[in-house]
Amino acid sequence: MYKVLIPRYKSGRSLGEVYYNKFTTIFRAALQRKLRYRSTWTVGIFGHPNDNVNMKLLPGSKAETFIKHCIKSDYFMRVLLYGDMRQMNDLFQVLKRWIGNDWELNKLSDQDKLQLSQQQSHGAGPVCHFHSVIKHIFVGALYESELDKEWVSKRKLLNFCPYCGDASVFVTNHVGVDGNDVVSKTVLDHYLPKSEFPYFAVNIFNLFPCCERCNSDVKKGDKMPIEKDAAGTIHSLIMYPHHFDESRLTFAYIPPTSLHPNDDIELICADAYLEKGYKSILGIEALYKHYKGEAKDMIDRANNYLTLPAMNYGRQTFGFDKRFMDFYVKSTLGFNPYDKKPMDVQRYKFKMDIFRQINRQLNIRVG
Repeated sequence: MYKVLIPRYKSGRSLGEVYYNKFTTIFRAALQRKLRYRSTWTVGIFGHPNDNVNMKLLPGSKAETFIKHCIKSDYFMRVLLYGDMRQMNDLFQVLKRWIGNDWELNKLSDQDKLQLSQQQSHGAGPVCHFHSVIKHIFVGALYESELDKEWVSKRKLLNFCPYCGDASVFVTNHVGVDGNDVVSKTVLDHYLPKSEFPYFAVNIFNLFPCCERCNSDVKKGDKMPIEKDAAGTIHSLIMYPHHFDESRLTFAYIPPTSLHPNDDIELICADAYLEKGYKSILGIEALYKHYKGEAKDMIDRANNYLTLPAMNYGRQTFGFDKRFMDFYVKSTLGFNPYDKKPMDVQRYKFKMDIFRQINRQLNIRVG
C-alpha cells in the first residue's frame, strides 16, 4: 500500500518519455510484422473442447485500421505507451464512438464463441473481432514477447507490492542449484486489466510490479479496480497506485477487553467501494490480522521507552528535546521515517498508522 512515485531523470525526461524512446521502435516493428504476416489462430470455447473459433487480422477491418493508427500516429503510440489515466480514458471513449459496437469492443462470451464456431463449421471464414484480435496482438505479441518486464519493474522504484505493502517485488539475480545464473520472475499487474483493455497492455502507467498473491485470480487478478454507481459516477475499489491517498485507509489496533479477550487489527475504509476492494478483493484486513503481534510489540516498545526513569533520563541527558523524541520514534517503529522512503519499508503504512494511534493515546506530538 504505497503511492508509487514517477521518477524523473537527470536529463529532465520523464519515465514515460524514456520508456517511449526505448520501446516505440520495437513495438512498431512488431505491429508491422503482424500486418505483413496475417496468420490464423484459434480461440477455444470453455466447456466445448472440440470447438474453436478461427480468428484473423483481416484487411480493411477496424482492428487493422487501429493498428495502422498506432504505427503512424505519434499521438496514438504515446497514449498507448505512456498516457496517463485521463488520456487512456479519452482514447477509450474515442474507440467506443469509432467502433460503435459493444459486441466488437468487449470480450466474446462463451455463447458468442459457440455461435461463431457453429457458423464456421458451415463454411464461414475467420472472424476479425476487434477485442479478440487486439488482445492477441497487444497482449500475446507486444506484452508477452517484446516487453522487457524486468526493465519496467526496476524503474518503478518499488521494493514491496503497492497493493498490499507486504510482499517483496524484488527482481533478484542469483546462482541456481545447477550453477547457472537465475533471474527471479517479474510479476507485473495491469491496473486496468489486459483482458478488458488489451490496447493498454504495454502502457507503462498501467503496469505495476506486484506480488503473486495480489496478482492471483482469487485477489485482484483481472478484476476491474473501478466501479460505476447508478448515476454513472466512477469509484475506485482499489486506488490507482500513482494517486494512492493513504488518508482514505487506516489500520487500527483493537486491544483485548473483557468482552473480547483477543486483540485484533481493523482496516477502516473511507467508503463502501474501498471496503469492497481492499477487504473483499485484496483481503488486506485478513492479511494484516497476522501482524497483531507486531502492533503489540510497537506498543510495548513505546510504553517501555516512555517509563518514568526513561523520561527522567531523557530530560537530564537531552533536555527532553528533539533528540529524545527521535530515539523514541526509531525505537518504536524500528526505522526513522524521515530518512526512509515508504517504498523501502515493508508494511510501512501499517506501522505508521499504529504509531500514530499510539501517539494519540499517549498524547504525544511527534515531528
